[in-house]
Amino acid sequence: MMSLKELYDAFSNEIDLDRMMAETEALWRRELGQRCRDNRRAARYVEDLCRKAGLSRVERIVFPADGSTVYQDKTSPLAWDVSVGRLTVAKSPIPFADPVVADYARHPFHVVRGSVAAPKGGVTIRLFTEEQMYGGCDVRGAMVIFNAETRARGAALRAICDFGALGFVTDQIKDRYRTPDGVCWVNGCSEGSQWHIVNDDRPFIGFSVSPRMGDALRAAARAGDVAVKVESNARRFVGEVDLVTAVVPGRDRRELWLMSHLYEPLPDDNSAGTIASIETARALMRLVAAGRLPAPRFTLRLVFGLEMYGFAAYAHRRGGRLHDLAVGALNMDGLTVAPTGGRVLPAAAGSPFFGDYVMEELFQTCRNEKGLALKSFDAHGAYVDDMFLGDSTTGLPTLWPLHETVLWHNSEQRMNMIVPECFRAATSFSAAWTARVLTLDGDTLRAQRDAATALAVKHIDGEAEELRRQLAAGKIDTARARLMMDWRTKWECGRMDALGRLGEAAACRKAAARLRASARRHSAAFTERAAAKPPARGLWDRIAASIIPRRATVGFPYDLRRAPKPYRRSLPDAIIYGPFARVMANMDGRKTLEDLIHEAAWESGVALTSANVRDFIGAVEFLSEYGYLKTRYTRSVRRGDIAATLRRVGVRRGDLMMLHSGLAELGHVEGGPDAVIDACLDVLGPDGTLLMPAFSRSEICVGGSALRLKVFRPYHPAKSLPWVGRIPARFLQRPGVRRGAHPTHSVAGIGPLAEVCLRGHRETDPLVPRHGPFGKLIDYGGKMVWLGADLASTTFFHLLEDEADAPWLGEALCQVERPDGSRETVHVPHYLPGHRDFYDRPGENTKAYRRLIADGLRIRRASLGFGEVKLIDAREMHRLGSAALKSDPNLFLCDSDACAFCRTYRVV
Repeated sequence: MMSLKELYDAFSNEIDLDRMMAETEALWRRELGQRCRDNRRAARYVEDLCRKAGLSRVERIVFPADGSTVYQDKTSPLAWDVSVGRLTVAKSPIPFADPVVADYARHPFHVVRGSVAAPKGGVTIRLFTEEQMYGGCDVRGAMVIFNAETRARGAALRAICDFGALGFVTDQIKDRYRTPDGVCWVNGCSEGSQWHIVNDDRPFIGFSVSPRMGDALRAAARAGDVAVKVESNARRFVGEVDLVTAVVPGRDRRELWLMSHLYEPLPDDNSAGTIASIETARALMRLVAAGRLPAPRFTLRLVFGLEMYGFAAYAHRRGGRLHDLAVGALNMDGLTVAPTGGRVLPAAAGSPFFGDYVMEELFQTCRNEKGLALKSFDAHGAYVDDMFLGDSTTGLPTLWPLHETVLWHNSEQRMNMIVPECFRAATSFSAAWTARVLTLDGDTLRAQRDAATALAVKHIDGEAEELRRQLAAGKIDTARARLMMDWRTKWECGRMDALGRLGEAAACRKAAARLRASARRHSAAFTERAAAKPPARGLWDRIAASIIPRRATVGFPYDLRRAPKPYRRSLPDAIIYGPFARVMANMDGRKTLEDLIHEAAWESGVALTSANVRDFIGAVEFLSEYGYLKTRYTRSVRRGDIAATLRRVGVRRGDLMMLHSGLAELGHVEGGPDAVIDACLDVLGPDGTLLMPAFSRSEICVGGSALRLKVFRPYHPAKSLPWVGRIPARFLQRPGVRRGAHPTHSVAGIGPLAEVCLRGHRETDPLVPRHGPFGKLIDYGGKMVWLGADLASTTFFHLLEDEADAPWLGEALCQVERPDGSRETVHVPHYLPGHRDFYDRPGENTKAYRRLIADGLRIRRASLGFGEVKLIDAREMHRLGSAALKSDPNLFLCDSDACAFCRTYRVV
């Protein structure tokens, strides 16, 4: 049996480096055009290389490229083609030595993948900066150049489409100042989280330029009018995308996968990995033929496809759940082909993998080999990128030795970045690991079991030592330390169990028992320290403890195609790039979300805050709503509960009610926002009127200063999304609901008094005037209700400020969109800049509420779920609030000298 060092040396001597360099360059050049026809040329080239290498069962599998077919919630991209794409400066206050600033013929990266065609013969249009777009310039039919740090995707692309621009120019790039003339390859340009253009992405024309050119274009656009000629014949269409696979057969039907993605036109991303995979298989077969290696026990499968999306499609084709089909995988993306440093990511705990032990031993043995740039072994594992199949529902544990990111998606990444000595070392390292895993049998398996046991014991002992340090420092208590010890033990035993499934099962069970016994001894020795206190459980922890989720679909949700496009949202860590992936992977239908979050924090080594917990709760609720999860709740709020609580605090049939809401603070609400709205209407009856804030952001200038808010959109009652929560957003979709005309502080309502409450609030009025909806609460004896929300959201206080003509009130310019699509800028007086003391939570502890309560303000309240419902009579609030503000002009300002705004206006 060869040692791991001997395996490394054998492959280092066997691989043909000259051939690898030549084939890498040939593949890269075939992919450089980034079109579907280039992708097919690349796939056919790889298919031919596999056949020439003598691999078996070589297949080129065709999947749809239709923008709609979904595999594991990853949507196949639309096919794309282009031959002409050019951006020319036609008019500029600053001269350009070469007016052609982007041209597909010069470099394919100049055209953003997914772009569409310009009118025949091209079109000459204005170029605006991103600041000018958000500052209110009408960019319909124009081009917009993004700021240097803005990525051309997601929210930025949605804004371009929302504003009606023809397209954009981007110069965002990694290594910006090292490569001022590099051009970024922009492929992930989509409106959602998906990596590719799909059938519900809106059309655009995008150009990618160098940082030097981007700076020049922005300077010109800021100096005066710039016109550019846009030429493009790009098109999206329904086509096909290929995946190539081949094998080196083994005696066992179970497979070990080498995964290398195609279709990224960069030498190390991932032409080098693809060629290294083929050379690994070729060298392996030669070493076996020469009698230097035993014939593989397991089948080696090479898989070459679209990054993440192609592998999801192939996993689906193989049945989705790969636990019994494959023993594991190695991701060959981003090999350490330059001496820039790299690290090894083992498989994460969702699919424990004995291959981690092989990799750790190999790393320790070979880390100082000449040319090998790997510098660290990450103990936490990951699910990032093409490691995503390690999710527990798919069960393909994947490791990834990768370089530190250099020249990512940068046209300056060319063949000269590949250092041959490093390429050889990286390939030899991956090949040695592959050969060891493929040949685990007999004496080799027994030796690996012993080595794995030693490493597992080391991990258990290391965990115990770290926990003792944390106990001594008072960071954790004994119960938490023992729980962490259990998590470590479960992970290590899972790896040993996976090894036992290859053989030596009894010995591996015995080793696992030894690990558990060792962990118990460590746990029993943990002693409580006086300084250690259990962490306080806040609201979000208590809500998380009531949620018990389990997975309902195979694979990590990603594109969120089960949800209608307007309701898709960003998920924490984009799911696979942080602790939320571990929360998802560890769901079993028994653990609470609180337990899952604590486990994910330990597993990832990341401290999670209450804000993280809230985000995770929201994500679980969303994924449950659209069928990605099946979730049980030990505590829920129902429509009847809400109605009963509203009656308990004093809401009556026929009332006029203004509702401030915080859905998440209640915990799980059966029926979501609709249940809340229905409950309110149940209580108010047909004679009652329900009002809600429907505030939006249409400001382009406040107090003479232009805003930089990238959430700005011109106000349109039927289009503008409110920022005040899910309940008002759903309320606006209800038949019969009216919405006011004010561009920033509109109110929505339904019921007999809705029209009279809303019609007087004009576009050019103050935000909360006495004659507006909040003032009508006074006129008609209305009630203000906070359902789950904190009293910090007391918009009524702004009415008191407006009546008092508070000196800190300013003015703003806002934009509104007319029914014909035209835009108009309107002046809004008594705008609300700056800080207020009553913005701070909890609201009842602020100066204003302490004073008002002392003066006799009655706040009726009742518990609901994990939160509260509170009610205040509007007339009483107006009477007491007006008097209090008159007697204390500083009532609404905070007392902190660190707050420049409040300090400026405070009356001494």
